[in-house]
Amino acid sequence: MSSYIPSLSPGVTEAIPPYRGRQSIGAVTRTGLTQTDLQKFHAELTRSRRKLVEEISELQKLAMASVESQDPAVSGRLGVPVTADARLWAQLMALRDIDNKRSLLRQIDAALERLAQNRYGLCIVDHARIPKEILDEMPWASRCPGCAAKE
Repeated sequence: MSSYIPSLSPGVTEAIPPYRGRQSIGAVTRTGLTQTDLQKFHAELTRSRRKLVEEISELQKLAMASVESQDPAVSGRLGVPVTADARLWAQLMALRDIDNKRSLLRQIDAALERLAQNRYGLCIVDHARIPKEILDEMPWASRCPGCAAKE
């Protein structure tokens, strides 16, 4: 069985630059967010990114293990022999999870880039403010509610 297990992500590096705001703490930016808010979002995005990178790495190991384990006597969690079909299924599920997590990682990287360019909290389509309540729930949000509904 030939399989392709992609690396973490082309061009993804582990280095995350610290957030260096240009306004004093408490000052409100054009997005309606304070510098303290921006620092909080940067910290949350950074934590989420690190966690995703670790999860992707573990899933890649799982996918590789499912490919490399060709011994039908190898048992699963319940002691049931693992068939070639089960190994393929496990690999496909791991690859699907890797793809989903990479997609989220790209969204987080884009949010960190918007933070660095002082555009965080603004819709990428119409430049309207994204409500803080949405950013609190989903700090990588890139569209205002109106543009997200059109998507």
